[in-house]
Amino acid sequence: MLDEAPGKGALSVVGRVGLIMALALLGDALLYLALPAYAARLGLPLWTVGILLSVNRLVRLITNGGAAVAFKRFSRRSVMIGGTILTVATSALYGLTTFLPVLLLARAGWGACFSVLRLGGLMTVLTNSTPRTRGRLVGLYQSISRSGPMLGVALGGFALERLGYGPTFLVMAAVSALAIPLAWGLPQVRETEGPEGATPWRAMVFGGHRLVAVKTAALVNGLSFHGIVTPTIVLALVEAGRTSGATELAGILVSLRSGSDMALAAPLGYLSDRIGRSRALPLFLALEGLATLALAFGLASGVTVVVVTLLTLFVLSTGVGTVADATAGDLAQPHQRAQVMSSYATWLDLGAAIGPAVGLAFVGAVGLRVTYLGAAVILLAATLHFWWVARAYPWSALVTDGVLTAD
Repeated sequence: MLDEAPGKGALSVVGRVGLIMALALLGDALLYLALPAYAARLGLPLWTVGILLSVNRLVRLITNGGAAVAFKRFSRRSVMIGGTILTVATSALYGLTTFLPVLLLARAGWGACFSVLRLGGLMTVLTNSTPRTRGRLVGLYQSISRSGPMLGVALGGFALERLGYGPTFLVMAAVSALAIPLAWGLPQVRETEGPEGATPWRAMVFGGHRLVAVKTAALVNGLSFHGIVTPTIVLALVEAGRTSGATELAGILVSLRSGSDMALAAPLGYLSDRIGRSRALPLFLALEGLATLALAFGLASGVTVVVVTLLTLFVLSTGVGTVADATAGDLAQPHQRAQVMSSYATWLDLGAAIGPAVGLAFVGAVGLRVTYLGAAVILLAATLHFWWVARAYPWSALVTDGVLTAD
């Protein structure tokens, strides 16, 4: 198969929406570091911190669909501009008030912003890519986007010590405002109109066997890795024998997790362009399941084994997330992109939202090893489901020709 390089125009637009998302993520990423540390000084009970940090994900389960409606009714540039303006407002509110109801409103508003900016970014990538370039362009978008959380935590942590809580978030809001002119410069695009008639709710939620397989892969990746493995890194290090400095080592590992997205999303997406996403996605998913299984048994083998296994999981999770995004895009016809990608995002958010609650509940009931074993089983079951769908409903023609046939 001949390779196809993305055009300069496509690279420019994809880079622009990636940078918009990176700037939008600055304040949100810093909040996860600052709020737990400053809760007592801000007069916020610790239990409210957990609610504030999770409400945006729960809101996205609703606002993903609303974002799709907005992109259908208004131009993409207009919606993206509105999302960036609201992002600046929510980041500023973090620094202007400690009144809990206002902070809850700001977090809910940020959840809506994220739904809009993520969906707009992904649809921009799909519009400017072909099946032969989609993987690397999705990866490029993810790489640029993830620079925001890394810079937000690194520079924000430095600023917190020197400026204080409120001024730091106002500075972050000012920096995030750079996304507004970037959004203003996006092409004026309206979504393609599809056939008349309402889409059945089953098609909106599921979308056929192939899409269900891809959405399931995204959901279990969010559930097992983002929901179970990431929140329990400190516990894994302690159980492996790291009795002192576990929190510091976990912090280093979490930063490397973001680094994995930045450095590897584009190459892994390019690999999926070369070998086909119907092969790449189950491969990454199966390897992630096996690595999670290795983590469960590696807890008794020492800290080095656990750290190496976690680093491997970072790479594989990046691969699953990037290739699943691109595969969902492959399956979305132009007039259905907003609907398909918003539904896909909701499945992804659902896994990440319920993961910590389910995972930590299982850790308390049956222990860390059994919880990891359960996560591995779920990942491997999703892999088998994907392979079964690929055999029963082949989509190799889709990956090479961009032609979608009905299930």
